[in-house]
Amino acid sequence: MPILYLNEHLKCYNHDSREKPQIEVIKIPIGQTEDITIVENEIIFFIEGRVRFVYNGLFHHEGINGEFMFLPAGRKYSTITVSDTCLIIFRLNKAINLCENFMIDKLFKQSETRDNSTLQARESLNVLEINPPLQYFLTGINSCINEGVKCRNFFDIKTKELLFLMRAYYTKEQLSDFFYMILSADTIFSEYVRLKWDQFSSIEELAKSMHFTRKQFSTRFVRIFGRNPNRWMMEARAEKVFNDITSTHKQFKQIAADNLFHSDVYFTNFCKTMLGGTPSQIREGRTTIIQ
Repeated sequence: MPILYLNEHLKCYNHDSREKPQIEVIKIPIGQTEDITIVENEIIFFIEGRVRFVYNGLFHHEGINGEFMFLPAGRKYSTITVSDTCLIIFRLNKAINLCENFMIDKLFKQSETRDNSTLQARESLNVLEINPPLQYFLTGINSCINEGVKCRNFFDIKTKELLFLMRAYYTKEQLSDFFYMILSADTIFSEYVRLKWDQFSSIEELAKSMHFTRKQFSTRFVRIFGRNPNRWMMEARAEKVFNDITSTHKQFKQIAADNLFHSDVYFTNFCKTMLGGTPSQIREGRTTIIQ
């Protein structure tokens, strides 16, 4: 069934026109290879086909039809499609709450009770099978997106629904194994960074808000995210600026202020360095984010 009033949806402020929207259906032909960096935590559902993931030059997993996989932010993978593939990707850009009364950090306590043999095997356990309730849910998502529904509010609701279905239909042991790569005593640290970073103009300010010295913060950040914190913040801010410029009608002065730039010159220079052009050139579609 085609979506009604499509032009109104396309012009809406909440239309998710980002290069990497919160929920995305991707079709990939056989034999395609790609190097990908996971910027936000992702849950990937394999609807059709097979995709091989390689991490640090070593075989990691071959995702097949009927499975779903968790990929933590900050990791880089090489992928190759073994057959024609269809994926549904959920990008988790907020704290992961399986429901209002079950924060993900509760799974860390669950993981602490597991024996060493279980812990050693976990690298291959961040994959689960799609059960019937999830299959029904994904069929609806696939249909809506293919018909043109790309509303941010709709995506927020469906992401919450996904996490609730996982809470309702998978055991705590399964969920602990699935999310184990972000489960640690540092879960609160990493989620605070992901949710609060854009409220600060520098790593020094972010570190101070968490009562760390710059050195303490950087050491902990690199251990958790595997990246330089300054570069991570610059890239995250570049993506946010790019989305504000291309997906809203805000004036450039407002975008600069929202993203804590203290002068128009600094904002323009940042855009040239990180995005390959001035704000006007970006809005006119004459440039894209530099990878």
